[in-house]
Amino acid sequence: MKEIFEKKLSSNKEIKKIFERIFEIEEYQVDLVDPRAKEVFPQFLNQKITIIRNKILKTETIFNPKRGRRHLPKGGEIFRDEYDPFCNGESKTIGDELGRIKNQSAEIVANISKMAPFHSVLFFKKHELDDLTEKDFLQALELANNWFERIKEKFQTKIGILIWNFHYRAGASIYHPHFQLLSYYHLPSKFENLIFLTENYEQVYKTSYFDDLFQVLEFLGLAKKEKDFKIWLNLTPVKQSEINFEGRLEKINGEIFWFYFQKLRRIGFQSFNLLSLVFAPKLPNLTFLVDREEPSKITSDFGSLEVFMNSVVSYNPFDLAEQIFNNSKSA
Repeated sequence: MKEIFEKKLSSNKEIKKIFERIFEIEEYQVDLVDPRAKEVFPQFLNQKITIIRNKILKTETIFNPKRGRRHLPKGGEIFRDEYDPFCNGESKTIGDELGRIKNQSAEIVANISKMAPFHSVLFFKKHELDDLTEKDFLQALELANNWFERIKEKFQTKIGILIWNFHYRAGASIYHPHFQLLSYYHLPSKFENLIFLTENYEQVYKTSYFDDLFQVLEFLGLAKKEKDFKIWLNLTPVKQSEINFEGRLEKINGEIFWFYFQKLRRIGFQSFNLLSLVFAPKLPNLTFLVDREEPSKITSDFGSLEVFMNSVVSYNPFDLAEQIFNNSKSA
């Protein structure tokens, strides 16, 4: 993988300079040395481990595509709990600080187990994710954005966050597709730190971190701009196949997001985590999306290394980019 970066960057000194300002890459050839390895584990005989570090954000990820060939136990039939209050919303849910807000496609109610001073749930009126249409998604976004605007105006909150955990493997407690809407009076430390690091970058280099990042990734074929909406692959992903977006999720941007989301579903995003910054001081509207892979897998994709040190993934970002950026929305 390091060779691909070096080959692409060799043709543009300015881009290479910016890339090396932000990223650092180490790569190791690791071979199984036992004489029987060729016979017993031929698919793991020779491996390249690529470690990419974002020097600005202090994040780091280990890439080894061959880890995707490991045997992982599966639970057979995908489990679905029968508990679903959203199919009987009138009797099984309650209103939040704004009452009950609904439209044709979705409804917002109180979340009964809070993670923020203002924490509500938006559930789709359709039970299956695969039954949702672009119209359903856009109407849900419109409803959510209205909720955030009203909460911010009424309670003077500082940040609004939309999250979507789909399927139990991704942390959802209810199978029925739903967003969680959170608003805080303070900035969570992770985003406070992101502001500190990106502002420091701008003070030192007199340019925007996010603009430089996108410029480099677009040159490498790992990013694309659709109208005013930016899509890029995170080179230090927190988990498998992380994709980031910049732009408020509404109207045209919502349509573009849905287009790419459907492509990702077709190439294997069966369970996923999404977090979107709806409003926050000194930060653009960022959305983060990661694949949590097959719901039938019974092993966790977070081991000790991920919990205590850094992320480990089993894909090549250039392969993923080729899959998602061919046939763009604007083409």
